[in-house]
Amino acid sequence: MVEGEIIEADPPHRLVHTWNLRYDPKFAADAPSQVTWEIASEDGQVSKLTVIHEFETEDESFAEVASGWSWVVSNLKTFLETGEALPSHD
Repeated sequence: MVEGEIIEADPPHRLVHTWNLRYDPKFAADAPSQVTWEIASEDGQVSKLTVIHEFETEDESFAEVASGWSWVVSNLKTFLETGEALPSHD
């Protein structure tokens, strides 16, 4: 569904990767975007996760993922706390 390459990895503080939607041909012409995950910790525990998704233009991919990150981060939180993913929101 999504393809990308790691640009930078500084475990466990930062991960930067490209993002290309691949599940529909309408996204084929879109330039790759970039996602940055920044993890801040205090006393050895994660205290803040920041996700930054950068686009060169507001293309088809931008419109598709603009509202999806809250679900992705909520799903990640649920998985880390319970070991179970949230149900798909198809």
